Amino acid sequence: MLVILIDTCTERGVVALYRGLEPLIIEQLPFGLQNSKVLLPTIEAVLLRAHVETSQLDAVAVGVGPGSYTGIRVGVAAAKAIAFAHQLPLMAVSTLEGLIPPSDGSYAAVIDAKVGGVYYLLGERSGGRIHYHTQPAISEIDDFLERSKGITTVVTPVAATLQNRIDVSATQWQWLEIAPDTTQLMRVALDNYAQGHVSRNGHLDILYLRKTQAEIEREW
Repeated sequence: MLVILIDTCTERGVVALYRGLEPLIIEQLPFGLQNSKVLLPTIEAVLLRAHVETSQLDAVAVGVGPGSYTGIRVGVAAAKAIAFAHQLPLMAVSTLEGLIPPSDGSYAAVIDAKVGGVYYLLGERSGGRIHYHTQPAISEIDDFLERSKGITTVVTPVAATLQNRIDVSATQWQWLEIAPDTTQLMRVALDNYAQGHVSRNGHLDILYLRKTQAEIEREW
């Protein structure tokens, strides 16, 4: 199965082309929240380097959050456009599922949710396999600290902002600042596909996890 993977939910966006779990091309987008400017040219460049037309793809995998509202929508819109043009299945993955440590141990994948606290997913790497202990969630800092007792590693796309908000002296975590692991995202996507969790009509459930500012203002 030839799949293009798009994730633009955080400052560390990625575009990758896979045949099954074999990576053909992996391209990290420039760091920052400017994915709307570089995503489409990067997709075009990746396909060109691989000598692949979008019509040759078998599916599209896309990160659906959590993270930047604009970033999520940019990636999902591009994925939907490719899928719609060629009637391809869409496979949704959470960016948090790709934030994994390189070595065994318990960990927390964390994305800064700003005033909303943190987005997180608790897991463990064992024997090269990833086991998720929770679903992607959002919580206040204090609640996250309570829930993450016993972990050894925090994996995040941007560490500095989180470290400014968390009392790191009270923990013994190893902090890893990395982009989502595209092979793990593809593994999750293909597992979902095998279980029938795939969209064939263009609909995707996006993991915003908290209300937008516009939604909050409408409630006032």
